[in-house]
Amino acid sequence: MTGKYFLYAIATLSVVACSNNDDSLYTTDPVVPPVGGGEQITLGISSASDVVSVSSKGTGSVGDTEESGKNSWNGEVVRVYMFNKGTLTPSSVSAWSAVGSELYEDESASTYYNTEVVTPKPTDDEPIATGVAHRKDNKVCYYPLRGASDFWGYYLDDADVVLDEEGNKTVDEEGNFVRNTPVVDGEQMYVPFQIDGTQDILTGQTLEKDDAGNTEFYTEKGIEASELYSAKAARHDVQPTLKFRHKLARLTFTARAMFPEDGVNNTEQIPVSQVTASDEVHRLAVADAGGNEYGYVNGGVYFDTIFVYSKNKGRLYFAYTDKADLHNGRNNQRIEWDVDSKGDAIKGWLKLYAKPDKDAVNQNTVKMAGVQPNDVEPTRVGDAILVAPQDDYEFRIVMHQYAKQFSDEYYKVHPSIPVRYTARKIVYPAFDNAPYAIPLAEELAKQGVESVVGGTSYNIELGVAGLKMVILSTTLEPWVEGGEIEKNLD
Repeated sequence: MTGKYFLYAIATLSVVACSNNDDSLYTTDPVVPPVGGGEQITLGISSASDVVSVSSKGTGSVGDTEESGKNSWNGEVVRVYMFNKGTLTPSSVSAWSAVGSELYEDESASTYYNTEVVTPKPTDDEPIATGVAHRKDNKVCYYPLRGASDFWGYYLDDADVVLDEEGNKTVDEEGNFVRNTPVVDGEQMYVPFQIDGTQDILTGQTLEKDDAGNTEFYTEKGIEASELYSAKAARHDVQPTLKFRHKLARLTFTARAMFPEDGVNNTEQIPVSQVTASDEVHRLAVADAGGNEYGYVNGGVYFDTIFVYSKNKGRLYFAYTDKADLHNGRNNQRIEWDVDSKGDAIKGWLKLYAKPDKDAVNQNTVKMAGVQPNDVEPTRVGDAILVAPQDDYEFRIVMHQYAKQFSDEYYKVHPSIPVRYTARKIVYPAFDNAPYAIPLAEELAKQGVESVVGGTSYNIELGVAGLKMVILSTTLEPWVEGGEIEKNLD
């Protein structure tokens, strides 16, 4: 038996648009300000995103496309900074409390410095791109009595976790991830990270930083730009809204059977009991049958894993001062990818996983297995994979198909031997061949799109054909009559 299969890729463009919703997210319910004055910070957060899991352990993309109607936060933890305006100096709060005739500084008063802030979760399956959020520690934050502030945020999932020598994520004594510490680099601030394809990367900044058109939002309230954001601005109902934007490109994969016989509707149904090549194969068959030992598996092609070769290590620059080089609004919140000694970008194989259960708490992603295309409509293959924006991507696909161990003729000759199937692995292309390239930029250029950019979702449709048995026919060519020769032996 030999493998006969073919795949092709079609890139289609789907733009993840940023939300323009200016609704605010409150850090907590309003409370009475401390003695000495001060206004509570109403921290606004909006997103171009949806979420697949509550877990912060590499769970896939945040948000969805605007057209899908499913763009929503789902309780992700973002990190927020509050600096004195135009600087990278942490803001401080001068809050005072009275005890009898004495005043003392309230050291419990808090602002934001790499502070974990929990985003909203949808209610009744209604997406929430902008809604109420709160500090994870539930503390209340107030503005300093004088001066104004800048707010910055980022989301890295677990891509900023420190890795040990073997590449495993490290945890502290309490079981929490040990994360890379953000670094001040001149007039900018960054955090190192490494992605594996499951982490989304977002940066957040307040609206006036990148959109001059929002000046009406505060000037009509009597607030100058230099007074954003401050206790005075808060008293005039002007509060910061952090808009989070995606920095990676998102690839989604769908698959379609190229021929009806490879489709789920027209392929032989095989009892799991007949799949007995090995324990591993049998376990795979049980999984493909929905965990039922007495179920059936389809004889068509199943997708196991998709690998994409992409840049995977870099620095996320998420905050900067007005003096920073290349000061150009949102683009200064950027990624700089690490390079090797030759100046080439460091790359790695990123892996597509199954889509996790969005309703499960702390649900880790699991290996994709048994996702089968059909010939009726494209089948979604696993979760989205988050990658660096590149012109093209190399990829490999691992599939399997249940096929007979022996030929039909063998079973006819040996009727006492039961028919058995085994899972045949299909790797496209084979690992001793060059990986297949998705010329994404080239395909997009045909649609008038200049390049692959972060914050944009692209769908790759794969056509797949299954294994075909090699059937050998033998033909016996007859002897050709060559005529008669007579020879007398006198």
